[in-house]
Amino acid sequence: MDTIFGIDLGTTNSSLAVLRDGKPIVIPIDNCGACIKQRSSHKNVENTGSM
Repeated sequence: MDTIFGIDLGTTNSSLAVLRDGKPIVIPIDNCGACIKQRSSHKNVENTGSM
């Protein structure tokens, strides 16, 4: 049987789940248990839109 994963790439948090015996199981990721906090880098953007 194939393994089915679900990925939620949310705005604030992201999470990953796997389907086991017909039920979704959230896989613990990172230090928060079952979510990944958003990580991004920001630079100053010029009026032209370039970074």
